[in-house]
Amino acid sequence: MLGLGIGKYKGGGVSASPFSPEVYNTDDSKMVGWWDFSSNEYLRTTISTGGPGSTKPSSDGDEIRYVSNRCTTTNKLGTYLFQETGSNNYVPRFKTGGQAGYTYAHFGDTGFTNAYLYGKYSTNSNYGYSGGISSGVFSNMDLNTGNLTTFIVANANEVNATTSEHMINLVGRTSGGGMMLLTWAKLNTTDKLKNTFILPSVSNQSHSGDTVLGTDVYLITQTYAPTAANPDFVSRYNGVQDATGNASAVEEITDAFTRTNSGVAIGTQFTGSAAQTNFSWHGTIYEIIVFDDVLDSDKIDNMNTYFTSKYSL
Repeated sequence: MLGLGIGKYKGGGVSASPFSPEVYNTDDSKMVGWWDFSSNEYLRTTISTGGPGSTKPSSDGDEIRYVSNRCTTTNKLGTYLFQETGSNNYVPRFKTGGQAGYTYAHFGDTGFTNAYLYGKYSTNSNYGYSGGISSGVFSNMDLNTGNLTTFIVANANEVNATTSEHMINLVGRTSGGGMMLLTWAKLNTTDKLKNTFILPSVSNQSHSGDTVLGTDVYLITQTYAPTAANPDFVSRYNGVQDATGNASAVEEITDAFTRTNSGVAIGTQFTGSAAQTNFSWHGTIYEIIVFDDVLDSDKIDNMNTYFTSKYSL
């Protein structure tokens, strides 16, 4: 692993190959989501009621209608995300030649301004129960806002957006409530795009890192830990902790993904039952990994070094 020595990583001894997040793709490490657009291996250009097609995107501008969840743990957040609509305006595009030569997904540009992918609770077998793990269960996970770590590699098309733009939403359900996790959001007409976490089910609490992000590709790392030893909300950019605005009172709630209107969306705000395309993400996404846990410092360092090395950040 670059920065830690090839084949070596903190807290993990020596591996036969450079470090990979697969090391943490375990129930013990509590990985729940891994959506990877940096390789077409996990992407498909078509989907039908019977499931994804076999064709992988290969050329600039190919549609992405399916991305698998590389996470294989018991509590993974569904098996895949998809887009079945007939309108091309809602379909993200495959792009080559991105950061460090990797491919990526492009959202919110001319011809596909409202692009997004989603998976949700369903009792209908069409589309593989809409990407869920079984009938009436999108995921076995109970998401606790007090135990969460996310890693996202992405960039925005513009800094001064005209409305809020949502990169990823996780929508679990309490008794009628919901939870959103999103990064790189514009919250009002005077704000700029920045790293943000919102709890709409708890009086629309919002928590932002103070670093205003430009249009370069960033690794955004977030942890949520309401303990005395750690700030509740910590943002890191390319592995460096945000200098200000880290601590805020994150109210701890638990949302279940076994309930109606639970699900995940990448590229827009999502209520669990429908996408809100007036909050579409305009930018790129390379990779997203979510853990249902506050990772220790060694694991965070390993993940940050992996991403910054992989994408030359």
